[in-house]
Amino acid sequence: MPPTRKSLKEVIADLEARNSLSKPDADSLRDAPRWSLTKAEITGYLGGGIIAVGLTWIIIAIAQDLSRVTVYFVLYVVGAVTFAIARWLHPRGVRSAQVSEVLFGLGVGSLAGAIGLTLNDLDVRGSIAVAIVSTLTIIVGLTTCTRTSFVGTLLVVSAAQPLLGSISDSVHLSEFLFPLVIILSGALLVALGLQRVGAPLVARVVGSASIVMGSVAFAATNDGGFQPILSIAMCSTLFYVGARQIDLELIVGGGIGITIAMGILAARTFDALVMQGAVVTITGVVVSALSLTLIKHRGANPT
Repeated sequence: MPPTRKSLKEVIADLEARNSLSKPDADSLRDAPRWSLTKAEITGYLGGGIIAVGLTWIIIAIAQDLSRVTVYFVLYVVGAVTFAIARWLHPRGVRSAQVSEVLFGLGVGSLAGAIGLTLNDLDVRGSIAVAIVSTLTIIVGLTTCTRTSFVGTLLVVSAAQPLLGSISDSVHLSEFLFPLVIILSGALLVALGLQRVGAPLVARVVGSASIVMGSVAFAATNDGGFQPILSIAMCSTLFYVGARQIDLELIVGGGIGITIAMGILAARTFDALVMQGAVVTITGVVVSALSLTLIKHRGANPT
């Protein structure tokens, strides 16, 4: 279990109590916006996005009048050139770093498309080709997510679901196993989002959503009570991690998953709608009580 984090307000209060931070400075930190972008970052993201759209437009326009072999060649060249430009731009200031990350993502996409088309022409099965391309993209994302502000994590997140779908199509996962694979992929994304990577919130949000969707799908399989109970346990784990880490997206995801799974269990256990509603209501009360307990426990044991 990852260590419990302190909230920003608690850190400021501790520093102020130890006289490591003056009251005016503490008040300034409390009033400061949680999210902000510098002018250099805004123009960098905007410029990089426009360049990416323009290059993609050019590639599509050129590809319409070219043979497949030439299209492969263009995609490989575009990928290599954008990689080179991204590498050249990255150490040249904040604005250039943002543009370089956008170009890096475009380069990965270009090479991924080229590799996918090449595998298709080699008569590689579609699901296997998608699995290969997605795996390569995830490897690139994992190797760069700690050194980039957003693109590495976005590559991992964007390639995770195609990889999952290709695996399901290749091995023909059963209705029972497929939701568990979705839950596993979500758990891995949440674990990634708890590390020191760029754009960790994206990984946690997508991972939390995957766990909730997988848990609900798993709870709905068959007609027994085992699946909903196991889904409740998995969503409770997500909720607990979110409460310890003070990550709202995990808390909300876990709470939604627990409520839906409990509703499915109640519908299979009780015929009366009043009883089903009562069970869901009690679940909400329990979740709220647990939240308060965890918060108080975290306050008493901050480390």
